[in-house]
Amino acid sequence: MLCSVDEGKAYGHLWKESIISLSCPRSIKAFISAEGDLRAREMEEADSDRLNVKRFHLSNRKIVWFSVLIVAILLSLILLYPFIFPGEKDGFGFEITLEPATIVQYTIYCPVPVDASGNPYGGFIDNLRIEEGLANLYMKTTSHGTALEIIGRGKITLRWDAAFPVSENVGFYNLSMINKTSSFGSVKNTTWMYSDVENVSLHFNYVCSYKSEGIAPMTMFCVGSPITRHFLIQEGSLGIGWNNIEIECYETSHLGC
Repeated sequence: MLCSVDEGKAYGHLWKESIISLSCPRSIKAFISAEGDLRAREMEEADSDRLNVKRFHLSNRKIVWFSVLIVAILLSLILLYPFIFPGEKDGFGFEITLEPATIVQYTIYCPVPVDASGNPYGGFIDNLRIEEGLANLYMKTTSHGTALEIIGRGKITLRWDAAFPVSENVGFYNLSMINKTSSFGSVKNTTWMYSDVENVSLHFNYVCSYKSEGIAPMTMFCVGSPITRHFLIQEGSLGIGWNNIEIECYETSHLGC
């Protein structure tokens, strides 16, 4: 079959390129290799982008869950705060142990908690517990002040504990029938107690904890410092009639100035 001159030139050009391509196999391999590397990098970049997107979503989820957890903890603390931290309270503890030398019935008058005006706590006798022995308990007004009347037999231990919110300002930081209350810091004071029998051994302790409202005389406690006031008869003995018994009266502070 015959062809024109132009067609012959075209066929000749294609034949020439084919000859050149077949004569340069390294160039062909290099081209194919470069194209493969480019596609591999593109695939790696695509995988890296997908991985970064996945990590971003996981990180966002962690942040969201962490935020939800923090909010839940804060809400729980707000709701439980009144139960976990019920607020500051004044604490009181009263204890007396009596033991006569012989097993006889006796009547004893002892001090009771009072406020700064000398008024006793109204619920004292109702909440006084008989820890040991048997006794009848009454409140009495005597020539030396309000007293707890104890009618019993044998060894008797009485105890009273109470706590009141500071906001109520109950103020039962003193005892009735105490002498020299104006010199509380002198440590050694006396209190009146009565017995109708001889040789009744006695242990008495009254403790009250409260917040100071100023600089306390003699002790120099700071404003707002927790203070514990002690009234203590470690080992006492009562005879017949009114007894002027030595009692330790002192204060301690839990926080310094």
